[in-house]
Amino acid sequence: MDKNQKIKLMSSGVAGIAVISLCSVALLRGCSAEPNIKETTSSSVLRESEKETTKSMEPQKKKETAKLKGKIKEKQPMETEEDRTEETVSKLYDRAGIRYSTENSSPNLTRKELQEIAHVSQTLSNKKEEAKKQEEAKENLLNTPEVNLLHALSKNNDLMPVSNKRENIKDEQTKPTEEPIVPFTPYQPEPTPLVPVEIIDYSALQGVLSSTETIDGSVYLTAGYQALQTEISIGRQMLTNQEASQSEVNAQTLRIQQAIDSLVPKGNKASLGETITKAKSINLEQYTTASADNFDRVYTQALTVYHESELTQQEVDTQVSALNHAMDQLVKRGDKTELRSLVEQAKQVDRQIYTAESLQGLDQAIGEGEAVLTNEDATQEQVNEASNKLKSTFDSLEKIGEPDLSLVYLNRLIEACESLSAEDYTSASFLPFEGILNQSKELLKQEGITQEQVQKQMEDLEQAKENLVKKADKTALTSMIEEVSALQEEDYTLESWMNLQTAVNRANDVLSNEDATQEQVNEAVEVLHNEKNALIEKEV
Repeated sequence: MDKNQKIKLMSSGVAGIAVISLCSVALLRGCSAEPNIKETTSSSVLRESEKETTKSMEPQKKKETAKLKGKIKEKQPMETEEDRTEETVSKLYDRAGIRYSTENSSPNLTRKELQEIAHVSQTLSNKKEEAKKQEEAKENLLNTPEVNLLHALSKNNDLMPVSNKRENIKDEQTKPTEEPIVPFTPYQPEPTPLVPVEIIDYSALQGVLSSTETIDGSVYLTAGYQALQTEISIGRQMLTNQEASQSEVNAQTLRIQQAIDSLVPKGNKASLGETITKAKSINLEQYTTASADNFDRVYTQALTVYHESELTQQEVDTQVSALNHAMDQLVKRGDKTELRSLVEQAKQVDRQIYTAESLQGLDQAIGEGEAVLTNEDATQEQVNEASNKLKSTFDSLEKIGEPDLSLVYLNRLIEACESLSAEDYTSASFLPFEGILNQSKELLKQEGITQEQVQKQMEDLEQAKENLVKKADKTALTSMIEEVSALQEEDYTLESWMNLQTAVNRANDVLSNEDATQEQVNEAVEVLHNEKNALIEKEV
């Protein structure tokens, strides 16, 4: 079988299926569209349709007929033959999908005619199911290449002579009725659309590049300025080549603007320099070790930052703030001058005249004061606290009772008088003093003495001590007499020499007087000195 024969055979098969389908549809439409057909005509059509069914439907036909007979027998005996016939016909019409009414139907049907109607109704029902399946198969079939080929062949068949067409029609009538094939239009691809020409707008890029021409790179940090220069170079190349898309141009414009916005000005270090100068003048010895160490650390860091070339204003301001804070946090060491004096006074207190209890409190205050003095980092507050405690302790010292207190003073006075030497005082003043001193010593040996007795003896002894006349220091007088004695009489006028000799004689008298006072000695020295200066030398 050659290719043309195969094509003709496939065309005939498809055409046959289409004819069968068209007949089935026509039969269904005819049954519903002409309900007023007479009984004889309806029966004739039904018989003709029955003949066109295949042998495979005979078992189904017999089964439906038997079922129909069984239903008729089951009717109640009270129903008339006419009622049964009408009910049966109505069910058969419904089964076949045909609207039934008493006006368009004839109830006087024979049993054979009813059987024929039942058979046809079953056949039509089966045809409906097959039509649904064929519709689905048709949809799948229309999308295959073979159907497209058959569609083309069917067009060629229309061009055949009339005689050939008649023969084909006869052949098709002998074939089983099939569902008609709907003409299928081959797929035609859509034409490729023309790519529109895009006009690129470089004005924004040109504008942002122009704005960068006035930027002074020396006032900005190097990293940000170099990044901007890179983006500017890319933008200028893009503007020169004119090959970028609009999205690329827009993106580059945005990157240049972002680089401009990211420029960071260099910080002004003038304020940091002034703060460093101020901090440099601080004498750290006046401050506590901890605060001085913290200040020194911040100060060193500030110097390092100051010598950096790339600084933001925020970094400068941060360092200035840190250095100022470190200076504010310096804790000055306390001034211990007053505390040191108070400790010395407390140590020299007359412990003999105070009670043991009060002296114990004083000793504790002295210890605390000495601890503060040895603490190099003692604050002024700590120093003041120690000083105030010592002062308070002084004020709270309690003296011992009388006459013990007066006896202490008398005993001390006696000790002071015993240290005096008779050689240093005139005999006239020392002899009375020595007598009162001996009386005071005797009083100390007595028991049951009163405070008044002790006070009286102290007054007498102090008075005698004050009346002592200290022997004059005649060293200057002796030296002056020796100096004048070395002069020669023949060198001076007689009158001036005689005045000098008078002064020398008076000086010798004072020098030889053991009871001469210092005033007398000083006067003799002064007179002798004046006369010496008054000597008049003789003319040669």
